[in-house]
Amino acid sequence: MASTKRSSKVSAQPTKSAAAPAAAKKAPAKKAAAPAAKAAAPAKAAAPAKAPAKAAAPAKKAPAAPAKPAAPKPAAVHHPLVRDFMSASPHSIGVDQTLELAHSMLRKYKIRHLPVLEAGKLVGVLSQRDLYLVESLDGTAPAKIKVDEAMSPEVFSVTPTTHLVTAVREMVKHRFGCAIVVEKDRAIGVLTTTDALRALLEYAPHPA
Repeated sequence: MASTKRSSKVSAQPTKSAAAPAAAKKAPAKKAAAPAAKAAAPAKAAAPAKAPAKAAAPAKKAPAAPAKPAAPKPAAVHHPLVRDFMSASPHSIGVDQTLELAHSMLRKYKIRHLPVLEAGKLVGVLSQRDLYLVESLDGTAPAKIKVDEAMSPEVFSVTPTTHLVTAVREMVKHRFGCAIVVEKDRAIGVLTTTDALRALLEYAPHPA
């Protein structure tokens, strides 16, 4: 029995050895196929290089809008003042002086209005028209009549910085022949209708 088992083992060995060479023959076939696969890889064509990106075109600047011309500045408006046209340093007369003296002063200085003072204070105004009115009365003697009998106690006075238009408007409204210009309770000038007309000639537009 033992010999039978051995013979069977011995006879079985050649079967294994016969199968091994067959497997060995198949193995090289796999190894040979690997280089073929590797060789096939280079067959792929390389991807073409991408074209360089085009440089961006410079942005076109919009043409600058023409600058608008600056609006002309309005001309400064000059408002003339009384001091610009008044007759400065007026001659005055005392309240107790005579009409005869008043007449001589008007003729000498070629004026038509005299501020009347009492103790240095303005108390009235004597005009050439006032003198003519009093002297037209019968029995009057200019050498004997006092200034206070002919003067106008109502005095229209303004300051040197009063707007000329304001002063003239009041003169027209109340029919004043003049405005006495007063500064610090002292008469320093007279604004007459003639002075107002001079201002009109200077500021009114001249005809072509």
